[in-house]
Amino acid sequence: MMTHRWPRFLKLYLRLMVLGLGTWFAAYHLIDPYGTKVWGLEMSRAPLNGNQRFFTPLLAREERFDSAIVGDSTTLELRPDLINEKFGGSFVNLSLNGATPDENLTLLDVFVRFHPVPKTVIIRVSDYDCGTSEPPKRGLPPFPDALYDQNPLNDLSVSLSWETARVMVQQAGYALGKHRSHAALDGHDDPFEGKPVDPAGDAARIKAVAENMQLRAATATPRNSPDEFVLPGLHYLRSMLDLLPAETGKMLVFLPRAPLALPPVGSPDAMRWQACKERVADMARQYANTLALDMQYDSPLARLENAFHDHNHYYQPLADRIVEALAEVRNTRQDASNGVRVLAAPASAN
Repeated sequence: MMTHRWPRFLKLYLRLMVLGLGTWFAAYHLIDPYGTKVWGLEMSRAPLNGNQRFFTPLLAREERFDSAIVGDSTTLELRPDLINEKFGGSFVNLSLNGATPDENLTLLDVFVRFHPVPKTVIIRVSDYDCGTSEPPKRGLPPFPDALYDQNPLNDLSVSLSWETARVMVQQAGYALGKHRSHAALDGHDDPFEGKPVDPAGDAARIKAVAENMQLRAATATPRNSPDEFVLPGLHYLRSMLDLLPAETGKMLVFLPRAPLALPPVGSPDAMRWQACKERVADMARQYANTLALDMQYDSPLARLENAFHDHNHYYQPLADRIVEALAEVRNTRQDASNGVRVLAAPASAN
């Protein structure tokens, strides 16, 4: 008798499983916890967990923004509210910790799909862009590609998790005013907020990088010219520029580093960065409304007291000074004595 019941049990199990998955998938797309804006209900959503790669595309789709910052952990502290004041427009910070150039490109593509003619886009020129190896496609933590494309049917791998279940409940609570987002709604993140500055620890981290730079300079194969360097990562930068229309104001920025940790003058690393700056400048001249700016050198801006946590991560006061300096150069198209060199500039302001 039992053997005759198994087919019925199996059919019931399969029906319940299909019904459960269907209900779950419908709830996922209606609540739309990650803001893919395909089938979701009209409701407020916010970044609600610590993985930027899941929630930054939500910000990239927000209609209230018309401008963006694209970069990595070194640009997260650039405050959109201050940039709005200095530049005009409504900025969102789309930076990701440890972002690869392809991740930046993928995220910028989402932003442009929902904002076809951005007012201004600021792009950080990264170590990956100026490296001698092809950058990795993806970094860590894992990048949920399904949340960045236009196909809602491939979200199954993202939706079937306890983390997503938690976020769905929290998004529903946020829409009803019962849950609060602890993340900035414009993408800004200050990882050092509320933490005491440790000048001795900061100096030790910078010194360790400087010593490594000296060692690299002493042991590296000598180079005769910047032209000898092959920099394969720069094609991602060009692809980002290709996404943006001529009307968009574009800024390609080499950000400050602690002066002590800059490559020794004449070393292969210094020549590589020189080559990168020259090629980025040449690239900028090929696109309308594009500025290429260099802040990566020993300057009064980079020497702001207790400015750096390590060789290239800085505290909020320097981040705000960077914004002010960028705004000044954007308006004048001329070098700023406090720490910005214009590598390439369009003929007229945007």
